[in-house]
Amino acid sequence: MFDNLGILIYLDEVLVKSISSIQGQIVGYIDIRTRRKSWDIGVSERCKSGRTDTMYLEERNNKDKREGFKGTASSDAETKTMCNDHDKVQEQRGNARCEEEIKQIYTSYVYHQNFYNGLIKMGRLNNFCAGDKCNEGDYIFIKGRLIGNTILSYIESILLIIETYGSEIIDSYIPSSELLNTSKMKILLEKIKEKLSDGNIFDLLIEHDKGNCILQINSKCFCNENCFRNSSIGCNINIVGKVMRRVNSNEDINLLRKLNQEYFYKELLIKVDSIFSNIDLGITIPRLGDICICNSIQVMPISIYI
Repeated sequence: MFDNLGILIYLDEVLVKSISSIQGQIVGYIDIRTRRKSWDIGVSERCKSGRTDTMYLEERNNKDKREGFKGTASSDAETKTMCNDHDKVQEQRGNARCEEEIKQIYTSYVYHQNFYNGLIKMGRLNNFCAGDKCNEGDYIFIKGRLIGNTILSYIESILLIIETYGSEIIDSYIPSSELLNTSKMKILLEKIKEKLSDGNIFDLLIEHDKGNCILQINSKCFCNENCFRNSSIGCNINIVGKVMRRVNSNEDINLLRKLNQEYFYKELLIKVDSIFSNIDLGITIPRLGDICICNSIQVMPISIYI
């Protein structure tokens, strides 16, 4: 399923590294291997000098004295020895320690490939499009077409129309009995847009053979920092991620769930859509798409590549 020459457009590197460090059987290393070499260099210097001074003095005095057949002999001797030794030793030692550290850092592509292959080897990656069973908490592979975020796109389009045409022109199409005018709509839409994009987290919709998939995207994980979330709209992409939630035809995933009061904001957007559907500005005004997605799965993507 994974193409070694596939181009990563999204990678949650923090998740890949964290899971890899915990699941040692998936990847045998974390992110850096360090090999350290060290050796000691010693410098020793010793200087020794010595001097010995010796002085020897001897003095003798002999006396002979005779009286008749008697004789007396006396002898005096004096010896003096002087020795002076001088010994001087000078020693100097020095040590230098050298260390060399080599770090081998793996690229994002290597991380992703090892993580992906590790999941397959362990039998933990399900191919959702191939019919593999998919439950909440499973790692899955999905291939589909990127639709984008219909709610954010709709809000941005309406705000652009209000800013371009102005409140006076648009309000002229709104009945006087309607309490919601363009000024109020602008405040509401900007607040909804702000909350939907709060924390750099937003939804992207994927259309695949078995329905729709909602990706919970972190904008900081795009491989190219200048990559805009809509730059790959309409393209077929591959996703590796973990299932957060799965609903059947009797349930739905609300694209406004991040706002907590999703049904309140849903009614507001439907109200805005109904007002703009009756306004004729000579252009095709975007319509509000589905807010609640049935028979779908919510996925936290680990990687997206083409």
